[in-house]
Amino acid sequence: MDLSFIIPIYNQKKDIVYLCDALEHVTKNVSLECEIFLCDDASSDGSTEMIKDIVFRRFIIKGIFHRRHEGFGKSFRDLLNESRGTIVVYLDAGLPLDLNNFSAILAKIKDLDIVVASRFVNSDTSKNAKLSAIFAIYRFLCSLFLKHNIKDVESAMVFLRREKVLDLDLKAKEKVIFPEMYAVGFQKNLLIKEVPVGLRLKGQFSYPRIKFKDFIDIFQI
Repeated sequence: MDLSFIIPIYNQKKDIVYLCDALEHVTKNVSLECEIFLCDDASSDGSTEMIKDIVFRRFIIKGIFHRRHEGFGKSFRDLLNESRGTIVVYLDAGLPLDLNNFSAILAKIKDLDIVVASRFVNSDTSKNAKLSAIFAIYRFLCSLFLKHNIKDVESAMVFLRREKVLDLDLKAKEKVIFPEMYAVGFQKNLLIKEVPVGLRLKGQFSYPRIKFKDFIDIFQI
């Protein structure tokens, strides 16, 4: 298997059909053997049933189903373990980023271990000032305590060399697993780079949703 798409799902029923359609379109435009893996983390909004139906009807899409809610980090690790691709692409189920230049970003992983599709490289971060201030504090704390300079620490699209990331033995329970991955990756001399990416819906800048618990989690890595 050449390429695996991995997507954690929790109460995102409204996004699932568009997500699967968009990814199937991407797979048809890359000359690679692909698979799409969704992990439902015990959703309560009907996502579980929708994913099961899609998995039954679409051969390229596979599912993992948690019996109880275990958190984003566990979903991410389960997807990484179950996927078979040499290259793994994590995607946010809401697909806020533009996939039109997917192949160009994919090509950059050739000489790297992790490629972060970044909203904050060559982007106007002055928009949504209140949200950007919250995110700036979170990013500063990640930089200070985890010793890395990745700007989009919770990117909605990350390209990974599967075996290299599995060797990092990540432990985080929630989305702080990404800052953890970058911190441990740099410590182990992985080659990590941010590249600019556009938005799917022009003019609707999407900042990561940072919760109070995310700040606490930084100190538990």
